[in-house]
Amino acid sequence: MKLLMRKGKSIILEPIMNVEIVTMNEYSSSVLADLSQRRCEIQNVDTRGGNKVIIAFVPLSNLLGYSTSLRSITSGNSTFTVEFSHYKAMETIFEEETIKRITGF
Repeated sequence: MKLLMRKGKSIILEPIMNVEIVTMNEYSSSVLADLSQRRCEIQNVDTRGGNKVIIAFVPLSNLLGYSTSLRSITSGNSTFTVEFSHYKAMETIFEEETIKRITGF
């Protein structure tokens, strides 16, 4: 399978989610730092009332456990919504790691 994928020049597509996070101003830098570790693409940071609204594209695989992480970072003072946005070709380094994890070699 691995040989066929390399010879066929196939790519792995991963689902990208549109994430909107509403957080207090004091937690926004911590939330942005956490998102950067999750391979996100920040689309917009805006202010709504006294809160920051962060809109980003994040790979679905990097959102596992995000609710717990966000709750921990912001002491439970943030909310977020997630919806499917599009598929994107996985970066080569992450593609190789994924293939190795799935196939075992």
